Amino acid sequence: MENEFVTMYLKMFPGVRPSLFQTDMIEGNITDKAFWQRTLEYWCGNDYRPQSIFKMIEYYKDLKQKAPWSF
Repeated sequence: MENEFVTMYLKMFPGVRPSLFQTDMIEGNITDKAFWQRTLEYWCGNDYRPQSIFKMIEYYKDLKQKAPWSF
């Protein structure tokens, strides 16, 4: 069974399949569904490369750290 955060990624970027290493990165770093959804929307909305998982995770972490609110 796939991790829910990986499933969210796959729904946002159909046709793109992350490597096993990238899947492990998502599973090991993402813990908040709302912030991950916001990250995916930002990435997709700006037409960034969906394969840039490391940068996406950096954005997610920065968003969580800087956000004065909770979704």
